[in-house]
Amino acid sequence: MSEPRRSFWSVAHPFFRPAWRRAVAVIIVLGQAALEFSHKAGFWGVIFLAAGLYLLWAFFLAFDPADYERKEE
Repeated sequence: MSEPRRSFWSVAHPFFRPAWRRAVAVIIVLGQAALEFSHKAGFWGVIFLAAGLYLLWAFFLAFDPADYERKEE
């Protein structure tokens, strides 16, 4: 069976259950923000910074392991 639909902004997927995967995702996005700022692309820097901060919040501050389990119907 297929999984139930998630919200567009939801990052609660079983792939991100291990902490190292969540950390790598945050580092990549914040690294891209730093790269954009270093190239004087402020607009894209702000976009990636906002996305990185959202991931940081969702993956570490508001993390609930139960949200990252496969749902059985």
